[in-house]
Amino acid sequence: MAVDMKVISKYGTVYSLYSGSKYYQRFADNAHTWGFHNTYQK
Repeated sequence: MAVDMKVISKYGTVYSLYSGSKYYQRFADNAHTWGFHNTYQK
């Protein structure tokens, strides 16, 4: 999964709204590309 658990807990509402949707998948891919995934890994 491209989203770290800390991000899910912080943005749980947004995650629940968009999880499983094409828009969420696009966001997750973009976030990984932009480096947010690596930032939140810490």
